[in-house]
Formats: sequence, structure tokens, C-alpha cells
Amino acid sequence: MYVCENPSVLIAAADVIGESSRPLVCTNGRPSVPTLRMLAQLTAGGTTLHVRADDDVSGQEIVAGLRASIPNARLWRYTLRPPDTPRYEEQDLDMLLHDLDRSWASQRGDLKEGGINPVLIDIQLSRQQILLSWRI
Repeated sequence: MYVCENPSVLIAAADVIGESSRPLVCTNGRPSVPTLRMLAQLTAGGTTLHVRADDDVSGQEIVAGLRASIPNARLWRYTLRPPDTPRYEEQDLDMLLHDLDRSWASQRGDLKEGGINPVLIDIQLSRQQILLSWRI
């Protein structure tokens, strides 16, 4: 399961890759407590999380917080460090979409998902409720 901060990654994955996308959760900024709970439950069930965010001060805090809550989460094309020059997920969109594209990876036999259906999840907070929009 892949986790990003920026909705532009989710939108591009839905538009460009569609059903061939690996599972992707977009936190739309800092993840809420219910989002962290959901991600922790996924990892408790055996799902491996690959996490990233924008490479700026806020993004570094988001990824550090995710890894503090879910220590076994793996970094996805990301390094925890003080960012010298901010880099945003949109700048790495081609590489990220490449990682998310199941059809490309299946040609090489990469990364099996272990029973998770390909689903894109966009988590947004509205009046303390989580709205899930699923795209299969």
C-alpha cells in the first residue's frame, strides 16, 4: 500500500494508470487520527506501507510522524533529513506513477500485493468525518 500527502499524486494515478494502479492512500496533508488508525490496522494485518510526502519542512514532519506511529512503514523515494531545497511530489510524478503502475511491474514480476484489490483511496476531513472516495 502506497501513501502520499498530495492529492495530485492520487489524481494522476487515477487518470493515467486507472485500474492498473497499486493501492494508494492520499492523506491530503497531515494524516488524521482515524487515518493513522486505519493505516496501523492495515500494517497489523500484514500490509506493507510505502510512505512519502513533499520534501519540505511540513512533509518531513508528516513522514516522521507516520513512521513514529507505524515504525515498520517504508520510505517511498524519500529520505528523512532537513530539506535544503524543497521538492514537491508533483516534481517526481513520473517516477511515482512508474512505481504505482502494476502493468509495468507485472512485466518484471515486481511486488505482489498479497490479496489487496487495486483501489485508490482519497481521505479528506470534513467536519471531523472521513470521506472515502474509492476508485476501482
